[in-house]
Amino acid sequence: MRRTRQLIKSYSGSERGAALFTAVFSVLLLTVLGISLMLISESSRSVSRNNIEAAEAYYIAEAGLAHAVGLLKENGASFDFSTAIPTSGTGLAFGSGNYVVQTVFTAGTAGAPDEIRITSTGTGSNGAAATVEAVYTSTPTVAQPGAIVVNGDVSVSANIQVTGTNGIIHSNGTMVLNGNNRAELHFSATGNIVPPAPQPCPNGSVTGPAPTCDAVADLRPMAAAVAVPALRAGDFAAQADYFLVPPAPSSMPGPISAVAPPVTATVYDSSGTIIADNCEAGCWGGWTYNSVQGFVINGGSTLPDGVYLAHQASIQVNTTFGSLGTPQRISFLADGHVSFTGGTSYFDAALNVSGEKYAVIANGDVVVGGASLENTGKDNVYYARHQFALQGGSPVLDGRILVYNEADGIVFSANPVVLGAGGAFYATGDPTVRNDGGGGGGGTSAPTLIRWREVRN
Repeated sequence: MRRTRQLIKSYSGSERGAALFTAVFSVLLLTVLGISLMLISESSRSVSRNNIEAAEAYYIAEAGLAHAVGLLKENGASFDFSTAIPTSGTGLAFGSGNYVVQTVFTAGTAGAPDEIRITSTGTGSNGAAATVEAVYTSTPTVAQPGAIVVNGDVSVSANIQVTGTNGIIHSNGTMVLNGNNRAELHFSATGNIVPPAPQPCPNGSVTGPAPTCDAVADLRPMAAAVAVPALRAGDFAAQADYFLVPPAPSSMPGPISAVAPPVTATVYDSSGTIIADNCEAGCWGGWTYNSVQGFVINGGSTLPDGVYLAHQASIQVNTTFGSLGTPQRISFLADGHVSFTGGTSYFDAALNVSGEKYAVIANGDVVVGGASLENTGKDNVYYARHQFALQGGSPVLDGRILVYNEADGIVFSANPVVLGAGGAFYATGDPTVRNDGGGGGGGTSAPTLIRWREVRN
């Protein structure tokens, strides 16, 4: 009996040791399982958060791409997208993030549409980034009206060459052709076109790409009228960066209308702050002023980028600026005339008017006196409310010339082109006007997506 009690007591003690081990093991197992579940949960949250941030950045990038395609539809492939979507810094804000868009434009060959590659990088609120890239073909939906469009009669003479995919000279009136001149596409007029006496190709008034010409010149009389917009320099005062104001004007331009009229020729910035005065004796940027020519800038001067508006005055540019690789971003607006003399300037117009880039808007005349105004691969618009003259030498002008042909009126300085004396538009020497489809915007277009990808590192 005693032995039986001892065996029972011994067995009971061993059971208590096994239960303790089991309990400890169970606690450890539950702890490990709990930590594992916590780690799995945290990992899932991290993956979910990363996916949300990546998706946010991706959709912001898609928004940038959609914005660029909208600009492409409205303005054409050669539009300067940076005027609407900044390419530096953080680009354009979108929600709690931002997007930056880069574009590469390739002009189409004969019979082929233009092509543009758009790369959009979106950055989310927490710094996640995504990039999408798409390539579109861009076919213009609005025919370009011509490299030279004159709202009136035109006598085309001298040895002018109008080249490029928009090589057209158009007159809303009659046209008389003289001399050895070329319009690569055609000559057109709403009235009659008087051709010169037949001459061997390539002499006379010819069409076709240089140096060859068509067997029969493409002349298009009785064509539809091409509208020339009725613009005035002051219409765009809100976009001006610098105001050139003569002594004692009758009023001040809109953005600085509250500023008292100056007693000397003065330069203001867009806030009305005086940058320089007494410009009669020479002032900021190399400007001088006289009542015959208006504001004059001579060689050796330094012009900051921006839109310059001569209020109740003219502008005479006697210097060059920019370079072939780095054209300068400048536009000149004047209530009077705008004139250029000598040398070659390279500039990308700073003024945007309905998607087109205007290098010049003059309420009076525009005179290019032997100066070349180049902007390789892009087109600026040169607008004369009165008349336009290309005078002497062999200048090259990239872009379109628009002549409203208004009768001479108040011009605030000497009148360089008298209405009726040389025609609404005339040229001497051997000038070349190159135009490949518009004034920086190229009109509307119909984009077609041909390739798309998400760019991954």
